[in-house]
Amino acid sequence: MTEQDHYTHPDDPSVQPDLFSDATRTAPSGSPPVRSPIERLQRSLVITAMLCLGAFSLVLCLALPGLYFYDKHQGQVVTSVQAAGSVLTVELTSGWLIRSLVQTELGFFVLSPAISLDKGKPLTLEQRGNAERYLCDERHRCARVL
Repeated sequence: MTEQDHYTHPDDPSVQPDLFSDATRTAPSGSPPVRSPIERLQRSLVITAMLCLGAFSLVLCLALPGLYFYDKHQGQVVTSVQAAGSVLTVELTSGWLIRSLVQTELGFFVLSPAISLDKGKPLTLEQRGNAERYLCDERHRCARVL
């Protein structure tokens, strides 16, 4: 009789099971496998982490559109207006984006997108609700200050 032909019953007390084999953790057929407390803890931690990640993703998907529209609305609300002086020069710079450099009596302003302004016309500097600044002419054509 060879070793392969030898059959031992799982309940035979004369056979010592290997401590690291799956035989020590198997339950009778038809019932779920018996898990150690460490395995149950790991499984519950993984499930909890996945649920938290899913909930965070859902909150993020719902919050981002709301924040976008809130910022867009705040970009239309003017919080302060101050005089920026009259136009002295306007220079266009090209590259990836066309920008204009506007010089007034009070300083220089880099605008995006580029805008054509009449020399000597007064300009105003508007502060918007989302903290962006806009340079506007008397016809209220505005360009964002970079």
